Amino acid sequence: MGGPKLIPCRCWAHARRYFFQAVEAHPDDRAAIALVATIDELFAIDARAREQNLTIGERDQLRQQNAGPILESIKSQIQAAS
Repeated sequence: MGGPKLIPCRCWAHARRYFFQAVEAHPDDRAAIALVATIDELFAIDARAREQNLTIGERDQLRQQNAGPILESIKSQIQAAS
């Protein structure tokens, strides 16, 4: 599993793009601004993993330890905006 042929999915990059476009269209949209910032927190986990040259297993462990609260925050923000 993993290795040089690993293909990143980038689902969050696609989701972030739509919220970012909402911010571009409505720069005062606080909900969209907050969601973009929160998704960036997810990206920061992987940036940290790259900086530390973690193995695939170590990256997974880092995500498991840190992503849960961020994902819950995203869920809450979307539900509040609905």
